[in-house]
Amino acid sequence: MKFSDTVNRINKEYQRLQKNPVENVLAIPDPKNMFQWHFCIYGLVDCPFEGGIYHGILSLPPEYPMKPPSIKILTPNGRFKEGTNICTSFTNYHPESWQLTWNIEKMLIAMISFMNDNDPSAGVVQTSESEKRRLAKKSIIWNIKNDEEFVRLFKPYYKQLNIDPSLFTDPQKLKEYEEQMQFQQSTTDHEKKVRNFEKVLFFGASIFLVMCSYLYMKSLK
Repeated sequence: MKFSDTVNRINKEYQRLQKNPVENVLAIPDPKNMFQWHFCIYGLVDCPFEGGIYHGILSLPPEYPMKPPSIKILTPNGRFKEGTNICTSFTNYHPESWQLTWNIEKMLIAMISFMNDNDPSAGVVQTSESEKRRLAKKSIIWNIKNDEEFVRLFKPYYKQLNIDPSLFTDPQKLKEYEEQMQFQQSTTDHEKKVRNFEKVLFFGASIFLVMCSYLYMKSLK
């Protein structure tokens, strides 16, 4: 496939995504390199990643779509090891599984599905649901403080990503937001400890009542 054909293919996919964006994904090619696509997974609900914003990179080879891309997530998330290429059937880990019918849109949809699975694979980590939720709450702060590419590329899309624009420019606002998230997390942790204590207390009380009943019945014999 000619290089010009690859460029035309990527441009057409970009135009299609602008008209019909993937739900819960914002994807744009890097202005400096159209073969490197940056995407944000956001707005997920009813899952451990709710409230999180996850920056990833889809790197297309010059031979695309004849050869598969690589893909990685940069934001700590509890599912994928950050900054590490992920092994799936549509990445360069498995060129034998690659099909020409794959495109950027389908790969982004598949990433959301894979993110919500628990299947083991290269580039995947195993964490608890509570850890994923904790990282989701910290994701905006992490992206702004640690990811220059995220700020450079996605700052103009703050409305779509539901981010307070002042967090990008005002260190004090960012600090206050971080303290707010830490307070919410500490409150959640405290409530969890209370619930666990109540369960232990209830279990202990149940055992005590059973023993009392047993001893009482035994005394009647």
